[in-house]
Amino acid sequence: MLSFRAIKAEDVDRSSPENYSYAHAIKVLLNDSFKYYMLTCALGMVGATTVLAYGTIRYHRILDLSSYLVYPFCALRCSLDFTTLFSMAGQTSSQSNHAIRKWRRELAGIRNPHDLNYNKTYLPSCRRIACSAGPFFTFEGTVLLVSFDHCINQLVNLLVTLEPV
Repeated sequence: MLSFRAIKAEDVDRSSPENYSYAHAIKVLLNDSFKYYMLTCALGMVGATTVLAYGTIRYHRILDLSSYLVYPFCALRCSLDFTTLFSMAGQTSSQSNHAIRKWRRELAGIRNPHDLNYNKTYLPSCRRIACSAGPFFTFEGTVLLVSFDHCINQLVNLLVTLEPV
């Protein structure tokens, strides 16, 4: 069972490896709790954005303006939802990698033997923090570009394969 102590914001050195272990424990709990949400909701939003973009292109000049405007505005709303979710997940991964690299560089400047031995044994336990949706699907920094590429590919496939109305 994990337990967390109360940490005041002014007492926390955000770049310390000790606080990194708390962040890693929180990441494990969040990834375990939200793995189905991250998997289904985010990928569902990508699919909905693709279908709404298809409707935006295909129904141009066919529907009246009030009915037509539903498609682009809903597509923007869905793309905003998955964009913020994916960018947050990608930033978490890149900031984690940056912090670990920074601590490894600072390790070379430590002169006290006790602190050096402590950090040499503690730092390998600091694994990188990444948001995940299941055991094989982690969100990296380029997930936003990949998801937009997926939307564009699916949109082109829909435009090519389906007959115009």
